[in-house]
Amino acid sequence: MTDTLGHSFGFNFVFFSLLFFVFVPMIATRLRIKMFQQYCDSWLKNNGYNYTQITPEPHLLSKGKLRWLVSDAQLVFSIKNCEKEEFWFACGSWLLGPITKQVKVYKVNEKDVLIIDKFKAS
Repeated sequence: MTDTLGHSFGFNFVFFSLLFFVFVPMIATRLRIKMFQQYCDSWLKNNGYNYTQITPEPHLLSKGKLRWLVSDAQLVFSIKNCEKEEFWFACGSWLLGPITKQVKVYKVNEKDVLIIDKFKAS
């Protein structure tokens, strides 16, 4: 009797852990892409970068140049202009992904990826 209870508790724990740490961030990612795109656009405009014809592109499967700096739960955007300035935005926290409204901004200088700003979107 207690052996069955232990197995069902273990299954439930694993199931709800996967649900909370994997599936909820994945669903939140899909729902918040437009919101984070607007945050990236407003950051660029507020910091004097005029990207009128370029929209941030989401990297859902590949994290690009941030592959070792972000988790799979985070949403990553990249933007590049003609002057070879390249910015990468990591949206969400490392564990909960886009459920939180944290944004880290990275700039690519030749081969280095440097964090230049971090803010919590309102």
